[in-house]
Amino acid sequence: MDNKYDFPYPTPFEAIRVITNALDLKHSNKYLDERAFTRVYDPRELKEALTNCIFRPIERYVGLKSDNPFFESIERTFNDYMQMIGTVSAEGLLRTDMMPILLNGFIKYHLEDLVLSMFQHFEGPHPSTLFSRDTSAVTTSLNWISNNENGWSSYLSSLNKEQKDRISSWIRSTDLPSSQSIQLLQKNYNGPRPEQIDWQRVRILLFSARAIDWLKKEDSFGLVIDEIRLSLWGGKSNFDMVKKIATLQSAARDSLSPLMHNLSILQQGLRRTVSKDAPQKYMAILESTRSQLLSTPQYGPNKYWLDWHEARWCVFSGDLRQANILYKMAFEDALFRSGKAQKAIIEEALVVAASLDTPDRVFLKHLKWSLIQFGYDIASVNTEQSSNQFSDTIEDWEINLWKAGLKNKFPDIGLFPDVQLNTETIKMGPLLFTDLSKVKPDFRNPNRQIKIGETWKKVTPQLVWFGVFQGSCRLSC
Repeated sequence: MDNKYDFPYPTPFEAIRVITNALDLKHSNKYLDERAFTRVYDPRELKEALTNCIFRPIERYVGLKSDNPFFESIERTFNDYMQMIGTVSAEGLLRTDMMPILLNGFIKYHLEDLVLSMFQHFEGPHPSTLFSRDTSAVTTSLNWISNNENGWSSYLSSLNKEQKDRISSWIRSTDLPSSQSIQLLQKNYNGPRPEQIDWQRVRILLFSARAIDWLKKEDSFGLVIDEIRLSLWGGKSNFDMVKKIATLQSAARDSLSPLMHNLSILQQGLRRTVSKDAPQKYMAILESTRSQLLSTPQYGPNKYWLDWHEARWCVFSGDLRQANILYKMAFEDALFRSGKAQKAIIEEALVVAASLDTPDRVFLKHLKWSLIQFGYDIASVNTEQSSNQFSDTIEDWEINLWKAGLKNKFPDIGLFPDVQLNTETIKMGPLLFTDLSKVKPDFRNPNRQIKIGETWKKVTPQLVWFGVFQGSCRLSC
């Protein structure tokens, strides 16, 4: 794609990068910069990124244990986000359309839950006071610490001038505290150990406040500061994210009104399960529609739909190789855009990629990863570590399963006239023997291979069949 922001939903790696920047966990920047706009990835890598880029650094800097509700809340937020992307379509919208909706309809509520959870667990200033536009969250937190940590005044008096000036700059909002400086607060004390101070609480309050102040400076986040504060005070919001998306999509569809007749013909005529004729008629409409959209702002958000239906056209024409190419294009552009349509595209692409003379194993792996990340399927290979190895994601029986599903996904009735999909008989389901007397031994050629079975044919040496299977059958009868 021409622009890394062309897809409306940000990736989870983008979100992790925002969190690490807000918390000043800079060691992760290079990796996250490289992965930020990656939409096809091993779902296990996302878990590793959360652990390595957020959870472990926070454990190190703050001292929280891995079972702390803070970590559970963050992981739950990411799970909810991926499920939302997998179900709520943002088709027709641009990134600039989606960000205000996500901030008001998703991020705001999860951030509120997070800060309320931290408040209940660690106390501190009321969360609503942290989202004031007039006072920094760090200043508010330091004032609360000064009034509630009995050993704080003794701690401050023991610091040298440089250390005192640093904390003063935080109070004046001249500087944001760095993660390292927050971590070193306890080590800077030069007098008797102030046992009254709950250092873990001090660190978590300052880390949280630092993150909030960093977010306040971000233009996009500033749009919801007042709404978050109002909500934390108990105010109610009438913002309906799904309804807002639908309203914008309706406006986007209005701009496509000159093409609606063509789009309707393609959508109805290129369904998988309806009989059809005149393949060139549909191709002419596809080409005309693509040509008319190409120079408009609506081409990018709708390109995946055209590629998807052209891929179907190729399947109906019996050209699985070209269909596979187009499904790759549709898959890429649908990701983080088209909601449940992602699932439909993936399921069609799976049976096509598996049915090629040489199955497209790289594409199959990417499709499987996306099935898992959006909650459409569960992992079939039980390993925790991310891997690019095909066998660490897909087992051989899955390829056979998808290959066997080609005719179900694209039944003969939906193909263009005189087209047959040349698919081999797949050995799926149980191997049944209804009449064992039909299998005769060849005594002159003891090493002969024989084919047995009614549901499908299994090739086996007759010595194995008559020596092992028949013997076991007689013993069990």
